[in-house]
Amino acid sequence: MNLERAVELLGRHQQPVRLGQIRTVYTSWMFMLFLTEDGSRLITCMGVRRTQV
Repeated sequence: MNLERAVELLGRHQQPVRLGQIRTVYTSWMFMLFLTEDGSRLITCMGVRRTQV
């Protein structure tokens, strides 16, 4: 999902959000999860490519 769509969905949600994160050891990608406050539903997610430091 692209950033614009993720922001749109979060804006529509109008409630507190719980964050989750998935990182993998062998790739440069990290995924951000935006969940309902109780963690029962996924609102949106997006992948972020990490740079090597």
